Amino acid sequence: MLTSINKKKLLLIFLGLIFIVTIDIIRPRFDPIPQKYCQPAGGDTYCIPVEYFSLPPIDPTGFGITINYPAMTPGDKAPRMLITVGDADSYGRNDDVVELLRAQNPVTDTVRYGLREAPSRLKPGIRDIFYEPNTDPFGSQPSAISCGIEDSTLPPSQNIICTHHFINRGIAITIAYRKENLANWATIKADVLTFIESFKQ
Repeated sequence: MLTSINKKKLLLIFLGLIFIVTIDIIRPRFDPIPQKYCQPAGGDTYCIPVEYFSLPPIDPTGFGITINYPAMTPGDKAPRMLITVGDADSYGRNDDVVELLRAQNPVTDTVRYGLREAPSRLKPGIRDIFYEPNTDPFGSQPSAISCGIEDSTLPPSQNIICTHHFINRGIAITIAYRKENLANWATIKADVLTFIESFKQ
């Protein structure tokens, strides 16, 4: 025979099971739907989960996202990388590259990191500028990387940022990453292109 204490225990267990089953049934109705921003760039539309944006996208012709690299997860911890994507028509050279072109001597015979190095004539001692091996420095849309220099009076290289500008299939892409990763520029570029393509609709 069940005592009154055992009856209470059974009743509590039964009510608990009903509660668990009920929660499992109604939970999907209240789970948030992952929010995505869909942005045009280069004639295509890219739909990106909101957590990748450091700020909500404003420019209707492109977007900027922050990620952890190489995990390609939303960028709230180091190592962090910023990627901006826009229409190739709106692509512009950075100021350092423009000044080097005005000097009519955008490259030297020096090769570092598998890149052609430009002489530092603008703001001497402040920026290093590199060009991808097959890019035309005098072209309208050169693939260039601009970095802060390593200097004993400046923070260590892991705090120095490089910005890599290039065009791919009608979109202009800029990747910002630490200079200590510059030797891996080709791998980073390929990974980022694959990553961006994964958002294309």
